[in-house]
Amino acid sequence: MALIVPFRGISYNLNKIADFREVVAPPYDVISPSLQDLLYQRSPYNVVRLILNKENPDDTPTNNRYTRSAGLYRAWLKEEILIRARRPLFYFLQEEFNPGLAVHQKDPSSPGKRVRRGFIGLIRLENLDTGVVLAHEKTQAKPRADRLALMEACRANMSQIFSIYPDEDGVLSPLYEKVFSSAAPSLDILDDEGIRRQLWPVDDPAILHRVTDAMRAKKIFIADGHHRYETALAYRDRQRQRFPAARGREPYHFTMMYFAAMEDEGVCILPTHRVVSHLKDFSPDRFLRELETDFSIQAFQNATSFQHRVQAFLYQMQPRQAP
Repeated sequence: MALIVPFRGISYNLNKIADFREVVAPPYDVISPSLQDLLYQRSPYNVVRLILNKENPDDTPTNNRYTRSAGLYRAWLKEEILIRARRPLFYFLQEEFNPGLAVHQKDPSSPGKRVRRGFIGLIRLENLDTGVVLAHEKTQAKPRADRLALMEACRANMSQIFSIYPDEDGVLSPLYEKVFSSAAPSLDILDDEGIRRQLWPVDDPAILHRVTDAMRAKKIFIADGHHRYETALAYRDRQRQRFPAARGREPYHFTMMYFAAMEDEGVCILPTHRVVSHLKDFSPDRFLRELETDFSIQAFQNATSFQHRVQAFLYQMQPRQAP
């Protein structure tokens, strides 16, 4: 049984942040060194300083990227740059994006726009062999150790896990309709990738109870965030050893998660482009010939420039309606 509950989230104080775009950042694992530098320059309060603080050559066990994140986190709370919600909430989120955006486009309202609806809450941590939370990736030790060191230092979840759940009957759809049409969002932002995000914090007891009840029988599938989920399990187990009298309702028995229905139109699977190197006796020509037995191969070498080849490739990759 999945136990998903509202929580008193910690968020930026919009009375002290003039432009929210200056403080947001992508997930830690897609931030390159150059993007990290850019985010550092944008604002002394950009969240990258918490989720992916810079390493220094003179780092020590007592002064390093994790202790610096923890120090900033505590300072921002004291200065009320970050504030904690007064009541438990579910954070309803609507995202507009175009999965076929070309590299120069930034308008999510262009043809091909999709809308994804979901909410952020806490889920009680379940071991992956219980069948409540289901994974599909094997994780690596180094990223797990990195995230655990950050969690140990800050005693906080810095970013939510992305999950999906089956909802063929659309049980939560009426709640989404009610929340998203009830009032203006508390946050409405267009990010660097052209994704528009709108956030509604909800404290209505009736909605909170309906969400928790509707989600009890759901199986939760991790879409992204396997390392973060396993890190939360490891942190929970450490805390259980430190506090053997725990009753199971302590915060470390839960982790922050974003939930979207599998059937939602905004839940779509796109190609992943990765480069594999150092393969012994690898021949690109032979590889392409062998692929032709099962796939159609198209080259983009006739375009006038690399930029045009990229545009042509992205156009071909756009989702299309079946005839």
